[in-house]
Amino acid sequence: MGPNCAVADVTSQGARIFSGTQGAYATRSHVADVLGLPVTQVRVTACAMGGCFGDGAQYFDTAQAAALMSQIAGAPVRVQLMRWDEIAWTQSAPASLIDIRAGIDANGNLVGYDFTHFYPQYWNSAVQMSEQLAGKPLPASQSSISGNFWPGAMYNLPNDRYVVKSIPLANNWIRTFWMRGGAAPATTWASEQVIDELAYTIKMDPVAFRRQNATRGNDLAAGQARDELLAVLDAVTTAANWKPRVMASNLSDANVVSGRGVAWSNTDTPHHYAQTAAIADIEVNKKTGKITVKHVWEAASAGLGVSLDGIANQIVGGTTQIISRLLVEQYRYSRTSVTSADFVSYPLLRFKDAPNVTPIVIQRTNLPTLGVGEPVAAAAAAAVANAFFDATGVRMHTTPMSPPRVRATLKAAGVV
Repeated sequence: MGPNCAVADVTSQGARIFSGTQGAYATRSHVADVLGLPVTQVRVTACAMGGCFGDGAQYFDTAQAAALMSQIAGAPVRVQLMRWDEIAWTQSAPASLIDIRAGIDANGNLVGYDFTHFYPQYWNSAVQMSEQLAGKPLPASQSSISGNFWPGAMYNLPNDRYVVKSIPLANNWIRTFWMRGGAAPATTWASEQVIDELAYTIKMDPVAFRRQNATRGNDLAAGQARDELLAVLDAVTTAANWKPRVMASNLSDANVVSGRGVAWSNTDTPHHYAQTAAIADIEVNKKTGKITVKHVWEAASAGLGVSLDGIANQIVGGTTQIISRLLVEQYRYSRTSVTSADFVSYPLLRFKDAPNVTPIVIQRTNLPTLGVGEPVAAAAAAAVANAFFDATGVRMHTTPMSPPRVRATLKAAGVV
């Protein structure tokens, strides 16, 4: 929310750092590394300021840069990013290209699932430009995804294949790292639309289809969480008063149409994250292409909840954030630079367009406490995509689901 800033005073006795950091000990290690000092000679004070979400954030760069310049100048140095520095120079979430093939039998049982994910490599979270200025070697990129984001673990699959095709970044010149949920929002958005398509093909209610095909296991270490997935699905359908039906069975020629969609997620369960399910009610203006998310119900099963209000707040915040990413946020480039450098060229969801979110927390005193900050960003976006199909009978295959893209998609489908 606020561009990062750091003040450094490096003397012969050590380094004194003031930084708006979310990781004071990590900042201390990074500063010590670029200065060539032991960590015992670096003291970091974390200052209250606008936060950010993601590993290897800008506060490392500002602290390291200030420390290097202070060491050279022999005087205190302040590094203050401007808004265009913050947005245009930050790490960006890697794009995903996902190809899915799936099959069912005559009874609606999944028989095969083939998931191929094209995903860029990323820099290690510790890698910052200041480290290269200090003479550190440029490390090799690595894949930023693993089987932890395999959505097929939610289903009973007699035959399945999960392939990641890691895309090298030429000379490491694109700074990428995870946003909230890592690859889970993208994999869930793609996979849960395919699941809905299979339910639609056999003319089944999508909730009933998921129940029928849910994984038979409860091994969290293997990504299986049948009981918790069914619990969040039951909770969210009850809260939203879900009525069983075939999707896109009530299409209208009106300019403004409404739809309802469902999705669930446990795509990062091996990291001991919560299971979630969401139902979204939306409106689509066919003329303008604008999608308005009216209401999202999201349930989370996070084991033993220590702060139930905190879990509810995470559900509301994560849902709102992913709706913004789904509908309006897009990082743009020219051939030479990032062109998204402010809140006009990189828009965010406005308060007036934010959905009403009903959080549902499932307390499980017999399970260990599970993380909720990351996984709550996955299911809601997929639920909105399925609601869009319910409203229009048309599938969106690319995000953001922005007005121009919606209009183009509906026009290509002959809907408008």
